[in-house]
Amino acid sequence: MKHIGFLIKPASASCNMRCRYCFYADVAEHRSVPSHGVMGEDVMDALIDRALAVGTDASVTFAFQGGEPTLAGLEFFQRFTDVVERKRSEQQINYAIQTNGYLVDDPHKLPDLLDTLHADDVRILYWGDIDRAGLSILSKLS
Repeated sequence: MKHIGFLIKPASASCNMRCRYCFYADVAEHRSVPSHGVMGEDVMDALIDRALAVGTDASVTFAFQGGEPTLAGLEFFQRFTDVVERKRSEQQINYAIQTNGYLVDDPHKLPDLLDTLHADDVRILYWGDIDRAGLSILSKLS
């Protein structure tokens, strides 16, 4: 079986936080175009087509990070997984997401996102100072 993984930045360098340890914000600020916004459907389709072309026996992982990938919106992830399901044949599909969890202001959003990504094994890593904001984020995820 062939294995291939794609690291996808669906919201480009956009982020809703400015963490002291984040190198990516500095990298994005020094580009001629700091952020390209949310990935368009044409790019999404091309990426999925290329990933599935690896072979019908392939194990394909789509991993989302950023910036902050949840800025792309739940609809982006629903559309992405719908396109994969429509176009795939026998490939094994895996999803991963690295998020700061800050947009999880409604306790139903994270389960909806995880359901969309068909997540069976969920691990939460909170990286940052455990202050009032950090405790608020953690409480929303539990």
